[in-house]
Amino acid sequence: MKRSSGFSRLAWNSVGTFFVVIGVIGMFVPLLPTTEFLILASYCYCRGSRRMQRWLLRNRVLGSYITNYTQRRGMALRAKLVTLTALWAMLGYLIATMPVLIVRVALLLIAAGVTWHLVIIRTIPVKAVRPRRDHTLY
Repeated sequence: MKRSSGFSRLAWNSVGTFFVVIGVIGMFVPLLPTTEFLILASYCYCRGSRRMQRWLLRNRVLGSYITNYTQRRGMALRAKLVTLTALWAMLGYLIATMPVLIVRVALLLIAAGVTWHLVIIRTIPVKAVRPRRDHTLY
């Protein structure tokens, strides 16, 4: 992929960093995706700084999200359990306290849909979760 000019590199790196921050927040906030934002960050870093892209892909925590998704390996059982626990804790509280019935039903349907999506994603063994050091996406 063609490298960008100085200002453009700064812009790509800034946007990539923004996506990394949103992706990290998504690790803790149900319904805010993590993997998609990290893939966008990797693409931005690819255009702005190969060093930052390598850092992201080799990162002990974040790199596995990207690698497992792009190689269609699946999701670790622990990540599924943490996601489902946070999802049902937050949405369960909202469903229980929401006075408007239609909103409660909508939240319940969203939670059920996300749960079903996570259940059908292939569960990968813990050993397969770590990213390979030589992997590049672009």
